[in-house]
Amino acid sequence: MKFLLLGEFEKDKPTSTGTSSSVLQLVEYGKKLGHEVIYSDKPIKGDFDLYIFDAIRANLDAMSAFCKELIDNKKKFVKVEHDYEFCNYRVMLNGVYPCDECHKPCREKLIPFYKDLFELSELVVFMSPGHRDIIQSVLGNSYKFVCIPPFIDTSVFKNQNTPRDLGTVVYSGYFAYHKGMENMINFARANPKLYFYFCGDDNDMWTGRSYVPTINLLGNSQHIKWVEPKKLAEIFAMSEFVMAYSECYETFCKSVVEGYLCGCKILRNDNIGAFSYDWDWDDGEEVRKNIEDAPKQFWGEMVKCC
Repeated sequence: MKFLLLGEFEKDKPTSTGTSSSVLQLVEYGKKLGHEVIYSDKPIKGDFDLYIFDAIRANLDAMSAFCKELIDNKKKFVKVEHDYEFCNYRVMLNGVYPCDECHKPCREKLIPFYKDLFELSELVVFMSPGHRDIIQSVLGNSYKFVCIPPFIDTSVFKNQNTPRDLGTVVYSGYFAYHKGMENMINFARANPKLYFYFCGDDNDMWTGRSYVPTINLLGNSQHIKWVEPKKLAEIFAMSEFVMAYSECYETFCKSVVEGYLCGCKILRNDNIGAFSYDWDWDDGEEVRKNIEDAPKQFWGEMVKCC
């Protein structure tokens, strides 16, 4: 089968986020299954069995025009939803719009477009049941959908049963209000006997605040800039806990599951989509198998849509 997967980051310049790395790994997995999979951040002319719209907000005008062209030519396409693209800020704070001024652009342009896109798709893929429920509260459910976890490399993120530094806590991700940085900094202040590794960098679209200076002043924490997956797995392997106290509802939260697969205990609130799956989180082998099966399930669903 021949697939075109359309995203919003340049293939040769992916961001440091889990989303971009997951998408590229998913493309490579599809190729290993024998499919021809092309990734592009721009529409491409050609004859494909299926067009897969991943995150497209950054190039929405061109992608929406291309989508209309596909509809006019009776071509089949799928929408993979990683966050909340219909929301002006692409996040949902505790399942609600983040602010009043956000309503207008969402209502007038984004919500109508994404509602149509979902309803015209052969399939909509959500990252978790909780993610699905929040989006369907806004866009409805008059379309075919499935929940499939994002790609995680279990050959890298695995429990190596190495000695751990007790009392160590890892957060990995962007430093931003909606990611729960205020919550996690306050948690670090309230627990001076724990030691915290904050892995990532500033990206606060709400306030523009830099959290790095505060992390450096806490006295029981260390800032580690973005690292490669193998290095992050090493940090998880030596730590006792992985942490996420997000303000927004995380569609899945890869970093928490990566830490879990490496044997970390979890410190979290209820805004973590991964835990909306009906998995036995006391059974690490079951969770690992569900994660490993996800990319095969994804491409199986894509084939069925052709």
